[in-house]
Amino acid sequence: MRSKAKVTREFLQGATAMTEIKILIYTDVSKIAGDGLWGVTKLRGILEAKKSNFVEFKLSVVDRYQDAQVGLAPTPIKIDETLLKDFDQVWFFGFYQNKAGATFDTFGSNRNELEEDEVKALEKRMDDHRLGVLISGDHANHRPTGSENDPVETFICLGKAIGSHVPRAKDLRKWDGPPTVKDDDTSVSTIAEAAPIPATLPEMDPTPQKLALFNFAAGAAGHLPHRLFWGRDENGQDKTIDVLPDHPHEGAVIVPASLSADWPPADEPDGEKKRPRPIIVALGFDRRASVNRAIPVLAVYDGDPHNIGRIVADSSWHHFLNMNLEGLSNGAASSSEFDLLGQFYRNLTHYLAPLEKRRQIAEEMLAWVVTHPGVMEERGSDRVRWGRVARLYLDKVATPFEIAEMLHVETPADLKVTDSHVEYTTLDSGEANLLPTQEEVIGSIVRRHYSAASERLKAELKGTQPSDSDAQPLSEEEIIEQGFREAFDHHRARLEKLAATSKDLSDRLKGTDEKKEINMTNTVCQGTDIWINSKLKPNGKPEEGDGKFEIRKKADGTFEGTHVDKDGNTSTLTKVNCGGVGGTLKFEREDVKKKKDYTYTGTIQAVAGGGFKIANGSFTRKDKPAPLDGQDQKRDKNKDDDLTDADESGEWTAEKPGGF
Repeated sequence: MRSKAKVTREFLQGATAMTEIKILIYTDVSKIAGDGLWGVTKLRGILEAKKSNFVEFKLSVVDRYQDAQVGLAPTPIKIDETLLKDFDQVWFFGFYQNKAGATFDTFGSNRNELEEDEVKALEKRMDDHRLGVLISGDHANHRPTGSENDPVETFICLGKAIGSHVPRAKDLRKWDGPPTVKDDDTSVSTIAEAAPIPATLPEMDPTPQKLALFNFAAGAAGHLPHRLFWGRDENGQDKTIDVLPDHPHEGAVIVPASLSADWPPADEPDGEKKRPRPIIVALGFDRRASVNRAIPVLAVYDGDPHNIGRIVADSSWHHFLNMNLEGLSNGAASSSEFDLLGQFYRNLTHYLAPLEKRRQIAEEMLAWVVTHPGVMEERGSDRVRWGRVARLYLDKVATPFEIAEMLHVETPADLKVTDSHVEYTTLDSGEANLLPTQEEVIGSIVRRHYSAASERLKAELKGTQPSDSDAQPLSEEEIIEQGFREAFDHHRARLEKLAATSKDLSDRLKGTDEKKEINMTNTVCQGTDIWINSKLKPNGKPEEGDGKFEIRKKADGTFEGTHVDKDGNTSTLTKVNCGGVGGTLKFEREDVKKKKDYTYTGTIQAVAGGGFKIANGSFTRKDKPAPLDGQDQKRDKNKDDDLTDADESGEWTAEKPGGF
């Protein structure tokens, strides 16, 4: 995720309208509805604490068997329109496995499972009112009428009686068979402590489980988890939420290969209708040496594109219970993890809210930022700077998730990518992305807002309608949409420019490979070109290094250069002739140290992949074949060697890497 300078969190005093999101936890056991270790009072405290300037949460718990008495036929509190109409989302924390006897006892009753009218009420609310759903449960136990020695394939997961009947959400959990509590097929997410806390279970310690998070950056570069896991540390720095409370034996989250008819089909670009795909967003780990495997712990489904409620599936309701938060909420060592978990719970609740409420929050956030004095002061700035300033102020009063969700819900439908889970990055991330940055979008919306306001003011002063006597002023919704479109246009133009520049550079780089003839005047000998790995092989002797050559083209079109030998001695090149590929490179040099003159010549050849080499090279000395340093060769004075006879005078090779 992005990083930024430390910011001071501000809370607004009556400056915004708070949107309330109401959560119902629906269970079938009193212990989850109570205040003990199996209760959710810590979760309630987290959610209902004031942590946002734009949204607040209210948590209620309903026990299906709230009034049931052991030995009597129960009258359950059923799911119906009367119950659901007051809530924006339902979290299903069922415990019972299947139907039991007619009277209420340890295993519930024959009313454990949701009945047909309850399923229809849920379906209607999820479809027509976009009710959000969190589906959970836990590991599998043997059947109430069975024994622990039964085949594990016959075991039933805790919570199946309710959970397996919830429309769509039921498909995202495994309800039968492993994982169980048996060592061979359990899922262990607890982290072993070096010094366990006496009289507690490992899941009650201060150490949470670590998660591996899938990438939802809209591009190949970088890693960006799903926005559910966007948080901040105690210093205000953006931080990934990569922890959950642990538990020794969780259930299993799945995404089936084929989805049931409960899932609405969607028109795809290829003309077919396909079921929308839920996705796994987080993995936990069973780190036992005998197992060492990754386990899906969280899956999400975004119903927005299909105008239905969102769904999140969780591997265990232990991720929310008092007992699993106990150690994390006590002691300074775990305070940062506990705070991150609180941010995750608030992100999750916001995510599952109906689209109308999320849009209401988004519009309130945008209204706040476009009217901020610091943002107004930037009038005339380019959209990116304006957006950077606006986001800086927004960062002080809103969470990273709230900002990301604001952009998601306001994105026009035709601009949304096929995968609605990909995220808008920020400028600070430094990543090239398929989507515009958050700053580009926010800056474009602010720009459109002030442009529309300016038009309205000018029209009002003139006593006419803006731009057109028949035109109506733009609505806020239209301003936001135009802002998004401008941001996407601006981003597309930027990507096209980048692509054109990249293509031009690519064409230049591969141009040397594609040309059969290379004009050495324009390539090899233009500017300063260094030939390295120059070697001598006189009269069949082993090759020895001969330094490097620099050849330069002068203003009059001729060439000059220098030679630096292996000892660092520099000499001047004269009579330089630099031809094209297939032509000759020829020059003379005087060895200042030895007072000797040498002549080099060779054929220039292009090398595949860029660069050049000297082939069929030879060298001579005015009075003798060019010796290696320190070699004493006798030869008739002033007798020139045949420059083309490498056997008599010695071979010379050199390389010039790179190309144009």
